[in-house]
Amino acid sequence: MTQTTLPMIALADLQPVDDGFTWSRTFTWTQGHLIATVYLDTVERDHFQPGHYRRDVYEITTTSNHVDHRALSPELEAQGFQMEDQLRAHLLMVLPGAGWYEIDRTRDNQPIWRYGSSVSTLVLEQKNELARRSRTVYTRAVTFTCQGCYTEVTEQRFPSHLPLYCSNPACKKEATRQKTRARVAAWREAHPDARKKKV
Repeated sequence: MTQTTLPMIALADLQPVDDGFTWSRTFTWTQGHLIATVYLDTVERDHFQPGHYRRDVYEITTTSNHVDHRALSPELEAQGFQMEDQLRAHLLMVLPGAGWYEIDRTRDNQPIWRYGSSVSTLVLEQKNELARRSRTVYTRAVTFTCQGCYTEVTEQRFPSHLPLYCSNPACKKEATRQKTRARVAAWREAHPDARKKKV
């Protein structure tokens, strides 16, 4: 069925889930012979400005194609660009209300987005008085050896403990798998009768 109106983007669809996998979102809009797609995905390394690399940040990209994967005529191509612009604007309007904020710009001056709050707020309660103060936390360059690929890297990180893994999602993913295998193997060794069939 042809979708002639912009897709509904629910706020819940824009809340990242920390499940060990790279989170991203794709929204499509079909009109006539065209499909426009907008992606909210992690920023490609070569899209960062020099010295501006960050983890867990996202950019918006768009594409448009013929529904039958045919080559686009100049007229359809122009219409596709218009659909991409409208779809991008629709997502940009929803993002702030879902908890996203612009943190930087790419080499092409496109916004880079991060989910969460840009300011850490400390709330102190003293007797009947509530005192509130806020501070802005900035990233800093941290050099460490990734425990996944064993490569020494320098990345922009917020103040915290020394990172274990670099920004390559595959490193943390593989390490998580290995830990899971080891944990399961240890449990099975400690419970040898658990998998035996009961008679």
